[in-house]
Amino acid sequence: MPKKIVLLGLVAYVVLFFLFLFLDLHLIPIAWLDEIMGLDPGFRLANGQGYTSYFWPQEGTEDFFLAYLPLQPLMHYLHQLVLPFDIYWVRFPWAIYLLSGSILFYASMRKLGLNTLFSIGMLLLIINEKSLFETTRGLRVEPLIFLAICSAVYTRIKNWPLLQSIVSTTLVFMHPDVWPIALVLYLDSIYNSYKTYKHSSKTIAIVLSPLTGTMLFLFFIDFDVVGFIGQFLHQGNDHSASGNLFHRLHAHFIDRFWPYYISQPWVPTLVYVAFAYAISNIVKKQGTYLSYGVLFTHFVWCIILGPFPRYNSILIVLSLFLLANPMYLIWKNLNPNIAHTALISLCILSSADVVIRHAMAIVQREERDPYSVIHWLREELPKEGTYLITGSDIAYYAMAEDTTAGYFLYNIPPYKYDFNKYDRLLLLSDNKDSACTQLSDYHIKQGKWSKKFGNQTYKNLYLQEVNSPLVYSELLLRFDNKNRAEVESR
Repeated sequence: MPKKIVLLGLVAYVVLFFLFLFLDLHLIPIAWLDEIMGLDPGFRLANGQGYTSYFWPQEGTEDFFLAYLPLQPLMHYLHQLVLPFDIYWVRFPWAIYLLSGSILFYASMRKLGLNTLFSIGMLLLIINEKSLFETTRGLRVEPLIFLAICSAVYTRIKNWPLLQSIVSTTLVFMHPDVWPIALVLYLDSIYNSYKTYKHSSKTIAIVLSPLTGTMLFLFFIDFDVVGFIGQFLHQGNDHSASGNLFHRLHAHFIDRFWPYYISQPWVPTLVYVAFAYAISNIVKKQGTYLSYGVLFTHFVWCIILGPFPRYNSILIVLSLFLLANPMYLIWKNLNPNIAHTALISLCILSSADVVIRHAMAIVQREERDPYSVIHWLREELPKEGTYLITGSDIAYYAMAEDTTAGYFLYNIPPYKYDFNKYDRLLLLSDNKDSACTQLSDYHIKQGKWSKKFGNQTYKNLYLQEVNSPLVYSELLLRFDNKNRAEVESR
């Protein structure tokens, strides 16, 4: 297969990937829990309601939000200062982070000496990886982490230790799962600066970078360290590893990749190979910052963090950077036809999840359209008095700007609102409930092809009202128990 044709094919795929990412940004996924939980503190700050949230179960978040590291919520706050409160535009910056990270990822591969064709092939592996693809559209912090890691590697390759230290400091305030690589990048930046500049002002600035970040953070939280520790540890308990050592090893190396074994088996394979390669390098005393970063990340995740698949994109991007050169040497020595066919085949196989998701967005376009639902809700929600609403997460986008109303998540007690203080108690659900008074309903006819992709859309929604706080509490408890039973059965 001619090299130019392969190159054009891969470039065309990258262009189409980002074109459809932006075209379908409001359609997949439908509004969901992680999205609005991450958005809420920053949005409320921009909306004049303080850095607070009534979604999170930790005590005190309704007064000052400290349950999550601040960079993601503060980025939402900055976005809301310049962009409309609209589901597309809320998601838009995270797609930009993925695009920016991809550019830096490709630039780093080229700086490492890989040719254009192989560098694009490596880029396809990471943008097709299911957790990064899903979290970009779902407003989780991983796309921002991807951009930061790619920035750090690029600054390392360019020998810009001060910028490397600054980026490693920002990683600290994104998520605990990147603390291991942040520490390695920080120590590496000190080492490289000292080699070149000794005890210069630049080296001192690099050393002090995390201290500067920490002081800014402490000023932001008004030095409420006790409150931060209380909320943050409470949140961390739900995401920590558990069990004996064997159980933790099994969870980290096996359970973590269950979503991938069928759809993207190259992902666990890549991670296992990179893990072995990192150990080999260190044993041979040839370890690099990436070798130590990969190994330290595995160690901390195995011992402390739970095996959540959405974290996996971090391990994958680190593994790709670590294995880039040895993989390139093997690929370069293959017969050109075999090498090109392998690259095209990997692109096609790794893109299956992406293609299926966008096919779903096209087929279910009408029933996934959030704007018609939001318009309907804004017409039907009370215009006078105060109200609370729970249920389908799309309701948040319909009412969040109304400071007299409240939205909360029925499946995350304890609830922070006093039901007795609100005039009306509402529920938005895809099923009618006998305990409720029916107010209005929304329906989109489901097409024949749509049924093949599942039922998680806005096709049937019922706006309902409960007449007493007691009945509302009983209804929420029933919903919460049902939700927990469904989660445990998966």
